[in-house]
Amino acid sequence: LAAVIQQIHDNDPLRWMYFEKIILKERLNQKHTSLVRQGLIASNIDAKVYYNDQGAQVNGRYVFKPFDTNIEVTESEIEAYYRENKEEYPQNESRELALAIFEILPTDSDKEEIKTQIQSLIQDKEVYNKTTKNKETVKGFKNTEDVEAFVDSHSEASFDPTFYAKGQLSPEIESVMRNAEEGFVYGPYEEDNKYKLARLNKRVSDSVQVAIIEITIDASEETANEIYAQASEIASAPDLSGFEAMADEKNIALTTATIQEADRTVSGVGEARNLVFWAYSNNTTINTVKLDDQNNRIVVAMLINITEEGTQNLEDVRFQVEVAVKREKSAEALKEEFNKSLSNASNIDELAKAMSLVPETASLLSFSSNSIPGGFEPNVVGAFYGMKQGQLSNPVVGNSGVYVVSTESIKESAAPKDFTALKKQLESQLQPRANFEVYNALKELAEIEDNRSKFY
Repeated sequence: LAAVIQQIHDNDPLRWMYFEKIILKERLNQKHTSLVRQGLIASNIDAKVYYNDQGAQVNGRYVFKPFDTNIEVTESEIEAYYRENKEEYPQNESRELALAIFEILPTDSDKEEIKTQIQSLIQDKEVYNKTTKNKETVKGFKNTEDVEAFVDSHSEASFDPTFYAKGQLSPEIESVMRNAEEGFVYGPYEEDNKYKLARLNKRVSDSVQVAIIEITIDASEETANEIYAQASEIASAPDLSGFEAMADEKNIALTTATIQEADRTVSGVGEARNLVFWAYSNNTTINTVKLDDQNNRIVVAMLINITEEGTQNLEDVRFQVEVAVKREKSAEALKEEFNKSLSNASNIDELAKAMSLVPETASLLSFSSNSIPGGFEPNVVGAFYGMKQGQLSNPVVGNSGVYVVSTESIKESAAPKDFTALKKQLESQLQPRANFEVYNALKELAEIEDNRSKFY
């Protein structure tokens, strides 16, 4: 390695200067990241707060009313909520494709033709020699004296001289070859999408040498041309309705796939970076069709939708918006109901009685758990920790409804005198964030537009 570096230094000064610039940038980046990482330290206060959050436990009770999912909301309320909360419904740039996939598979006739072809190699046959103008006998696989040359001439795989011990052959021929005489030919048999002939060539002690001729079972040229013609016909469709009609007529199942510019695969197709490039080309418009020949299959793709980056349309997110409005409206109604009863209640039992509710118990809650017996409710857990013993909280909007909580006891954790070990634990969680968060922050500040997907 040192010799290569020295050679570049001596003979390729431009390349060496390029390396120097790259190394300098990398070293500066490492120093900057290390500087930020070393500044991320945990104080005794951080350690104490973390320790208390993990160790303190709360016991209490609460009353709860679920959101009214049948509450009526108006169109104007839905539209107003959508306008005020558009950032909650982002929309990524994407393309949608309709796909017809034609697998180029051999027909029964193709398979029979290949089987007949390989079967004809077994026995000797007479051929007419145009030079001597006489009939000559050409030895087949069974009687040939030069097995290696015969295999190399007629098989897709070269002759394998390996001697195989017991159990090392394919299960299809293991038993047959172990009990056969030298020169015995087995087949044709089908294995790994190939027709094969196997001849016991030699036997040495418990090992055998088996010569194998194999021919892949592929579709014939006639079959491939026929499938290509069908694909070409569908590719001539002027629009999606025509595309669907032709596919239905030919009994071809259509699928759809949504892709983004940096994708390398397409759902239902697999690796297909060329299709992504095509879909994002400035020359590709709605209803444009691409016929993509992929060896053993043909993919016909039609671009059926272009979605620009921005905010999803209200109609596309109407259900989510309506659910959010109902929840918000129901929460306000429930808070008002709770507040009326809270004005005349001094404890959780009086509140429950006034509202015809049954108090629920929450035991041994920890600040980091975020859950109560009723489910995931971080706001409710936080309310328990924020209340003095015996005090009723204001109505708390949770994930499932509205709550009022009452803290009955708080078990404080005995803080250790030395926080050294805990601070190291916190720093080990905090400092690695510098490696990626500094990079992302610099990238955002630089306003970098990543156009690599347009070229790779």
